[in-house]
Amino acid sequence: MLGVLRELQTLGVTTAIDDFGVGESWLARLSDFPVRTLKIDRYFVSAITEPGNAMAIVEAVVALGHALGLVVIAEGVETAGQLAAVCAARCDVVQGYYYAPALRADDCVRFIEAIEGAAA
Repeated sequence: MLGVLRELQTLGVTTAIDDFGVGESWLARLSDFPVRTLKIDRYFVSAITEPGNAMAIVEAVVALGHALGLVVIAEGVETAGQLAAVCAARCDVVQGYYYAPALRADDCVRFIEAIEGAAA
């Protein structure tokens, strides 16, 4: 698999480690795979405004990602509080229902056109 990822990289395809921190996404993957993006799993984002360690974990993952030169995405942002927290943690990109549900390609085009039309 590593060979395939490196070949994709030479073709200009960017890859991401999805759901970082859960399942099979462990630290060794960051040094082994030629990825440019690290996505923080929504499990951590959903708990980021609650008491506990979620904010500290998100901040640590963002710091690690940035130290490795990666773009860090927060998955599953659903509330204004979560958005404020991941922005405070310096996540580069957010995705989630706060902005829009998952969209089919044609719906995505219409969504972007509506945003661009509103900004003009």
